Amino acid sequence: MIKSDSITELKEAFFVQATLDISGKQIEGVPCKIYLPESTMDKPYFWFRPSKTQFDILSKIRESSFTAYIDGFNCKKEVIIFSPKVYLSKKSTRYWGPNFSESTIKGEPQNLKVIQIIDSTDNKESNRAFLNIWISPNNVLEPDLIPQYSYRGDIKYDRVKLS
Repeated sequence: MIKSDSITELKEAFFVQATLDISGKQIEGVPCKIYLPESTMDKPYFWFRPSKTQFDILSKIRESSFTAYIDGFNCKKEVIIFSPKVYLSKKSTRYWGPNFSESTIKGEPQNLKVIQIIDSTDNKESNRAFLNIWISPNNVLEPDLIPQYSYRGDIKYDRVKLS
């Protein structure tokens, strides 16, 4: 369970360069840490680390859509992260000196989708899945006895013959 809104308390699931869409205007390359729920009662959330110019735009809005892609070592998309609506809150800037600041914005995604892309090649053999199941008699597996119930309350067990 998340006890506080600290951005350093939990381990992020993804760190991406996100694209936020605000009424058709896109803000690209916004650094974002994505925290996925650890239990069924938790919610996913984002921590954005925008630049000063990105923060100037994002600080004036309340919601946007979110898209991010993660490329693999082969430069092909491996993960797509999408949320049609993200509510932006807890907007803050910490100034460390002249012309040097750090901004953070918390995002609460609605209908978040994380899609893992499995590489499919044109080779038909690689698209097939093979499953071999070996079935053999095993005295640990049930049922070796089958109960038969009588209307008088008697229970008779018949042993199953494995051949």
